[in-house]
Amino acid sequence: KAGIELFVTPRGEASSAQVAAVGQYAQRVVTVCHKGADDPACQRAKVTQFPTVVVKGVANPGLKPRRWLETRSGCK
Repeated sequence: KAGIELFVTPRGEASSAQVAAVGQYAQRVVTVCHKGADDPACQRAKVTQFPTVVVKGVANPGLKPRRWLETRSGCK
């Protein structure tokens, strides 16, 4: 996973856009929080906003551009 994990909701334009920005790596790094912040996976990661990218344990809420993701993950 290159130290990156992406938390999204199944509905929401920003979540959809973030998944698209991740591209081919989405299946490896995306966690879908079907219950939003109440989803157990999101509670464990302390995620309350969507999308949120967690890099090496640090949560970064909000939509991130592809270049930001590439820089932090080392994946292109």
